[in-house]
Amino acid sequence: MLSIKNLNLDKLLLVLFLLIFINTVSALDCAPFYDGMNNITSINSNNGTIINYISFVPGININGSNFNGSNYINYFNSLFNSDSGAVSLWFKKNSNDTSGGIMQIGQIGLPNSIGIFYSLQNNVYFEMRGTNQYVQAASGNALSQSKFTYITAIWNKKENKHAIKLFINGKYAGGNTLTANFTHNQGLMEIGRVGFYGNGEGIVDELRFFNRALLDSEVYAEYLY
Repeated sequence: MLSIKNLNLDKLLLVLFLLIFINTVSALDCAPFYDGMNNITSINSNNGTIINYISFVPGININGSNFNGSNYINYFNSLFNSDSGAVSLWFKKNSNDTSGGIMQIGQIGLPNSIGIFYSLQNNVYFEMRGTNQYVQAASGNALSQSKFTYITAIWNKKENKHAIKLFINGKYAGGNTLTANFTHNQGLMEIGRVGFYGNGEGIVDELRFFNRALLDSEVYAEYLY
C-alpha cells in the first residue's frame, strides 16, 4: 500500500513531468519553419514551388503530399543555412521501390549537402557531406507501406565539427561526426528527391525545420505531440 508521503511524491513527479512536457511542446510548436503539406495553399504560403503535379492524400494530420517518383517540392528560406539544425517529418512509402529521396539541403552526392533518403527498400539514411568527406547515420527496416514513420535528422556544429543524429519514431537510431569543412549556403530545401538517389515514392506530412539542434527529449516530445 502506498503511504500518503509516497503518493504525494508520485503526484509531484507527475506534475513536474507534465510541466516539462508542456514547455517542450510549446517550444516545438513554434518551429521557425512548418508546413502541414496538406494542400497547395500551405505549400505556396511557405515559399514552396511544386515541380510536376502533386496530389494530396490522407496523412498523419488531415492530408499529406503524395510523391510518385517524378514530382518534388522546392522551398526557399535563409533559415536552411543554419550551422546547427534539425528536420522532422512523417513518411510512408507508397511503392516497393528500392531507393529514393525524402529531403535534401544542397544536393546529396556533392559537397555541402544534407539529406534523408531510403535504400535497400526500407532502410533510412541521414547523410552529411563536406568538402572531402561524408558521414551517415542509418536505421534498418524503418519504413513501411502500411504505416507512417516519424523521422528526425539533427546536425550540431561545435568548433569545426558537425555531430549528426538520426531518430526514428522519437528514438535514437544512430549518429556520426563530420570533421571536413562544411558551408551552409544553399537556402534551398527539396522534398521528394535527393541528388544521387533520385526521386522518392511516398507520402510526406508535417514538415518542420529548426535552426538549432534539438535535444533528445525534444525529439521524443515532438513525436508524442
